[in-house]
Amino acid sequence: MDLYCNVVNNEVISGPQLLPPMFEGFPEEVLVSKGWYKVERVLPTTFHDRTEFMLPPVLEVFNTYVRATYTKRDKTVEELAAQDNAKWEEVRRYRNELLTQSDYITIIDRWNGLTEEKRTAWTVYRQALRDVPQTNPDPWNVMIPVSPDYVPPKPPKHPDMSGAIRE
Repeated sequence: MDLYCNVVNNEVISGPQLLPPMFEGFPEEVLVSKGWYKVERVLPTTFHDRTEFMLPPVLEVFNTYVRATYTKRDKTVEELAAQDNAKWEEVRRYRNELLTQSDYITIIDRWNGLTEEKRTAWTVYRQALRDVPQTNPDPWNVMIPVSPDYVPPKPPKHPDMSGAIRE
């Protein structure tokens, strides 16, 4: 996707941005005459969004294009902590949703109709959900327990070489 800058008197007025729809389809030389220069992006060779922050580009105007040179910096300890805290909130919301979805099993009539084995499985599962923040040190790599009701999907049926359908 091409980006453009609006340039007046060799100074970038706006951008980098998408080309305004009214200029789409115009040849490059017409765009340049109207002050819309295509952007050549120069990016760092690597970028890790969990640990690095992309800085606004340095813009250089040339005859028919603008060079946007991007640089990066390491995130501060405070930024990393805030990012991890936000991720933990996301994990807790998901965990709470799973607990809410399994609340139905604890209704006394339903619970009393379960075998001892099923009650134990549900008790272990719900406790494991509650323990997710304590048992996972990294909010970006969390192991969520599997519900006792989980049934893995069956593999799709597909024809073999003879045309017969096989499981």
